[in-house]
Amino acid sequence: MAKIRTGLFLSCCAVMALSGSLAPIHAQDAGPALVLRGGTLIDGLGGVPLANAVIVVEGNRIAAVGAEGNVEIPAGAEIIDATGKFILPGLIDGKSNWNFQYGEAYLNWGVTSAIVSGGRNDQGIADRDAINHGIFAGPRLFQAVVGFRGPGPGLDGRQGFEPGGGDITPYSPEEARQMTREIIAAGADFIVIGDGNGPIDLWRPVVEEAHAAGLAVSCRCMGPQLRGLEAAEIGVDVMVHFGNIGASITTEPERWANAGNTTRGGPEPTGASDPFATMDEAQVPEAIQLLVQNNAYLSPEFVALDRGFYSSADRVRQEAFDLFNDGNLRSYYSDFAIADHHDNLREPSEYLSAETIAERGLAFRNKAEFARRFVEAGGKLVVSSDITQAAPGIGVHQEMAIMQEDVRMPAMKIIQAATKWSADAHRFADIGSIEAGKLADILILNADPLADIMNTRDIHMVIKDGDIWERGYHADYGGGIFANSMEDDDRSVVEGLDWAEALKGTINARDRLPEGAPARDMSIAPTPGIERIFPRTIPRGSPETIVTLKGFNFIQKSEVFLGEEALPTEVVAHDEIRVTLSANQFAEAGKLKLVVINPPPLQNRIWGDTSNAAYILVPFEFTTNWYSKVVDDTRY
Repeated sequence: MAKIRTGLFLSCCAVMALSGSLAPIHAQDAGPALVLRGGTLIDGLGGVPLANAVIVVEGNRIAAVGAEGNVEIPAGAEIIDATGKFILPGLIDGKSNWNFQYGEAYLNWGVTSAIVSGGRNDQGIADRDAINHGIFAGPRLFQAVVGFRGPGPGLDGRQGFEPGGGDITPYSPEEARQMTREIIAAGADFIVIGDGNGPIDLWRPVVEEAHAAGLAVSCRCMGPQLRGLEAAEIGVDVMVHFGNIGASITTEPERWANAGNTTRGGPEPTGASDPFATMDEAQVPEAIQLLVQNNAYLSPEFVALDRGFYSSADRVRQEAFDLFNDGNLRSYYSDFAIADHHDNLREPSEYLSAETIAERGLAFRNKAEFARRFVEAGGKLVVSSDITQAAPGIGVHQEMAIMQEDVRMPAMKIIQAATKWSADAHRFADIGSIEAGKLADILILNADPLADIMNTRDIHMVIKDGDIWERGYHADYGGGIFANSMEDDDRSVVEGLDWAEALKGTINARDRLPEGAPARDMSIAPTPGIERIFPRTIPRGSPETIVTLKGFNFIQKSEVFLGEEALPTEVVAHDEIRVTLSANQFAEAGKLKLVVINPPPLQNRIWGDTSNAAYILVPFEFTTNWYSKVVDDTRY
């Protein structure tokens, strides 16, 4: 995917052309009804499968469902003969992260929705909306936008928010409530509490505000103050990473007091042990009862968190390696992203001691047993891959297989965990089951998944949003329109902040100027550095806009460049530049990459003449809400 001369990654015309990759081969918007006829329907509701079913799709929704003879087939409908096939709702990845490379892989494996709990800020909203408007192919994305990080038990932790980042820290219940309202106003589909490292009363208003708006709360409730059991009591809907429940039902509570604490780290030198190894059997029934009574959903992410310890570890490893043998997928899937995933597949013996391996094996077996008993008691699990720790798309199927082979769940409930339960857990009423009125996300299989859950991989057809999708990978896949780079997964608004901090440290004391002091007319130029940019999101079609860069080592002769084009630059101070972007530069959606360049001669050639880069996100005009529009994040 080449940059064009202005520094924008793709023009709108190029994007629309590329959207043909993995394109729908039946477009419902303007065409006749689509009818699936003759297959066995497993609708996600958990009842007896319906043989010889008829499903009518009109537009992007299911219009009618029933047995042959009980459903009227519209005149002129396109008929799909599903005789001998098995029809399921499209699968849902209940705890996903998101980078554009995953789009085709998700759809290729019948995963039509991905719930992105790792906040992607403005860029996540732009990606979600672009997919929903058919700009490029991908699963239906549900975005958390920005998640919460706890300030610690003493409410004195560092504010870790960065513009474009995914986490923000509240310091009081009132602030948590206001932040939740802002995240909702920015267009979030659900709310995420990222660690639970703070007093429980800090998180109550988050749950209250989310539920008042009809949104679910997903919690990486690792503690030490908010773990799965406490989260269930205050109404949290989904406990990712199994809610770190093992740390609450252990025979060694002091040992695991900080297990999973993202601020202080785990108690083991490797951070790799799991408190489920010391599960107290006497506490299990009460814990399960509490979770079930509070309708708490557990997302275990076995395939990601217990890699190397489930019975299918060798198969999972081989499947992931095989996935990336496809040359079309490799044409846009960066080596960095592949290596990142492969690093997560290493044998435990490569990085854990024998003692820790034995303990982790016991922990996994206990966790699987807890999950089995939880489901038997009426509890509900959510199938999640926690990509990139699992491979895109197939990771969902791998998690389902672990639920069959190690947790020993009935296949029907595994299917529900990957469809209806996940939708219900996140309060998404339009997906998760095949019923009249629901969005037409449908998976057609060649073999019976109730006989063997591995049959969910034997895919005949994927229908998303009423469209039949051509499966496979395509070298011209256009999903990277909002990527900073095709080489890695960095999505920083200002990249190289560590580099800039190091550069700033080289400024001599005699050259340090107070904030806002005038820029100097220097004969020998220092290397400039960028620290902030605002506004950072400007929609396509916007008029001429002045953008402010904050940083250091700006001199009177500094210039801002967009690609090879010098832009009208006003050096306001040694730490502030205003640059004018014309309406023409917002004519195309994508990313604009800005750098500051100082003229030679340079003080230090090692650092160069060019700053680190700052990016402006240019979403399509149909994106009308985003986080930095709602929140002045320069205050953090």
